[in-house]
Amino acid sequence: MKCIECGHELIKTDSPFIEEINGEKYMVRGIERFECPDCGEYELSLEMADKLNEYLWEQYRKAHAILSPQEIKSIRRRLGVTQQQLEKMLKVSHPTVSRWETGMFAPSAQTSREIEALRDCSDFANYLMNKAEVHPRNKKGYQTKLEFELYGEYKRPQKTNKDSIIVLD
Repeated sequence: MKCIECGHELIKTDSPFIEEINGEKYMVRGIERFECPDCGEYELSLEMADKLNEYLWEQYRKAHAILSPQEIKSIRRRLGVTQQQLEKMLKVSHPTVSRWETGMFAPSAQTSREIEALRDCSDFANYLMNKAEVHPRNKKGYQTKLEFELYGEYKRPQKTNKDSIIVLD
């Protein structure tokens, strides 16, 4: 296989290398690729490209204290909203929340703080839901009030049994 940049033969390697995301450099290990020994260009399989993308966003999230995909999904579900409803509340385009929840991309630090505030502050959650005209759902239909419980010094949405209805103000 030849390098598309300089024409030299590519060599299979999994040696550590530096990659950049959002202007920040991260050391990457364990990614198998074909690399040009002359110019440094490389080619990846689709599987390794996905692995590299996930690794880089994970490192970026850790460096900036940004919520993980699992945390974002958990908060959204506890609020009882769909991905599209959360996008409307946060004023982001579709399919942004899906990309955050799959780890394809990470929200900005500011948006991550807003999602944390949705989890921790009932007034903020209700405010954004009302502004976006979002009505959370549960198995029995639309909710009209979101109840919160005290969790340490923060309030979090109450866990409800499957038959209860939560109502938004």
